[in-house]
Amino acid sequence: MSLFSTANFSDSFFFKDKKFSYNKIPINNISERAIEVPIGLDFLEQNKTGRILEVGHVLSSYETAANIVQRDILDKFEVAANVLNLDLMDFHPEDKYDAIISISTVEHIGQSTDPTGAYGESSQLKDHEAPLKAIVKIYNLLKVNGKAIISVPFGCLSDLGWLIQFGDKYLQLLFTKYLLPENDVTISFFKKSDMDLSLNNPRQIWEQCTKEELSYTRFNQPFPFANGIAFIEIYRNAPEDYPIENGMKEELIYQPAGLINNLYFSNFFFGSVYDSNGWFQISNPTYLFFGPYITLPAGKYELRAKLEVETEGEFILDVVDDFAKNTLLKYEFQSTSNSEQQVMIEKDLQNVEIRLLAYSPPFSKIRVPILSLNRI
Repeated sequence: MSLFSTANFSDSFFFKDKKFSYNKIPINNISERAIEVPIGLDFLEQNKTGRILEVGHVLSSYETAANIVQRDILDKFEVAANVLNLDLMDFHPEDKYDAIISISTVEHIGQSTDPTGAYGESSQLKDHEAPLKAIVKIYNLLKVNGKAIISVPFGCLSDLGWLIQFGDKYLQLLFTKYLLPENDVTISFFKKSDMDLSLNNPRQIWEQCTKEELSYTRFNQPFPFANGIAFIEIYRNAPEDYPIENGMKEELIYQPAGLINNLYFSNFFFGSVYDSNGWFQISNPTYLFFGPYITLPAGKYELRAKLEVETEGEFILDVVDDFAKNTLLKYEFQSTSNSEQQVMIEKDLQNVEIRLLAYSPPFSKIRVPILSLNRI
C-alpha cells in the first residue's frame, strides 16, 4: 500500500490486453518511463525486420547487448554515438520507414528550454502546436502500411514552458485542423494511480483508462512528471502526405505549471519524519512541514489539500509570506478532510510557504496525499 491504494504493488500491467512487466532499470524510472520503456521495447521487437526510426534518444538506455534493434535515431540536442542531431521537422530521408517510435519527445518540440537548461528551443519563437505538427511529420515519414507509436503526457491541456501536456481538444486538432485520417489513428490512455515514495526505482501502479478520467490531471500532481499518458498508434493507409503548416487559428486555453505540485516530491522542509506510506508520526506539538519559499506574482490562486488523520487532534494548515509576517490562508481541522481555498493576491509576494502545525493531542498520525497551489 501507499498514498492512495491499499492494494499490493504488482510487477506487471496491461496494455491493450497484453501483459507487460514494469521497467525496473533506475533511469528516470520515477516517471512514466515505468510503462513507456517496456511498451517501446516490445514495439521495436515486433518491427525489427523493417526500417525503423526512433524520434528522441530514449530506448538505448534500456536495451541490453542481446536485444538491440537496429534503427535510425534522431535527436536534435542529445549527442551520442549513432544519434543524428537534427530537428525532426528538417529531416528529409531518401526512404520512408516501416516503423517509427517516439517516447515522450514530441511534446518538447518547438517549446522552451527544459529546467536543466540542456535542451529546448531557447532562441526561437514558441509554437504551441509544434507537437501536433511533429506527429503529422511522423505520419508523412511512414511508408504506406507503416506503423508508429508515440507517447505524450495527457490530461488538462497545459503549457509548461518546456513541454505541452496534451488535452482532448488539442489532440482532436490532428483530425479537425491537420486532417490526419482518423481511421489511421488509435489512442490509448493510462493514469498513474499510485507509487511508493522512494526516488530510486519506485514501485508504481498504472492503469488503462478513458480520456475523460484524465480531464483534470495535471503534470507533476500528485506524482512526479506525467500522471496521465496517451499512446498514439498510427497505421498509415493514405498514400498522400499531409500538410504540416495550417493557417487556421485555434483559441485553446493552456493551463500554467503548478506553483506547488505535491508535498513528498517538492522542496519542503520537514519537522517530522514520514514513513514509506507518507504518514507523519506525531509525538509532540510541532510544524510537520514548511516551505518551499517561493515567489508568487499577483493573481488568483487555489490551494488544494487532502488531509488524512488517524487519531483526531488539532491541526492548522496555512499559507504565509515574508517569513510568516502575513497569513494568506488558514484552515483549521481535527479529522480527515479536504480543503479547497482560493485567494487573490494584489501584489507580488516573496518567500511564500505552506505550513502544517500539529499542536494537540500528541500521539497521532497524519499524511497529505494531495497538496497543490495553482494559479487560476
